[in-house]
Amino acid sequence: MKSFIAIRDFVKKWDEQIVDRNSNCRFKCLVNYNSSNGTTTFPSKATIIRSGYDDGKVSLEEYGEVVSEKYHLDFSANCQDLEFDDTTNSLIIKGKSAKMGTYKVQITPTP
Repeated sequence: MKSFIAIRDFVKKWDEQIVDRNSNCRFKCLVNYNSSNGTTTFPSKATIIRSGYDDGKVSLEEYGEVVSEKYHLDFSANCQDLEFDDTTNSLIIKGKSAKMGTYKVQITPTP
């Protein structure tokens, strides 16, 4: 439930700039990815599903060497820990996997 509250707070902050007519969120963003494999920052486009079966799904587009074979680019509020950072107005995703080790992804909308 905590992760869904984080998404709610994030969407509330950015509502007019990121929410489409179907109540899903689609926006350009800057992503800071920190994992056991290192740190990388890259521009991307994000989608956050806010209704139906996939509610709470967060997806990032691939960029350069940041591809799904090397990085997690799809996340779920049911599987990862999400937080809203009200200092940076970013969505933070934390998790752990065999592929990435411990990871933290910071997503910040950009104009």
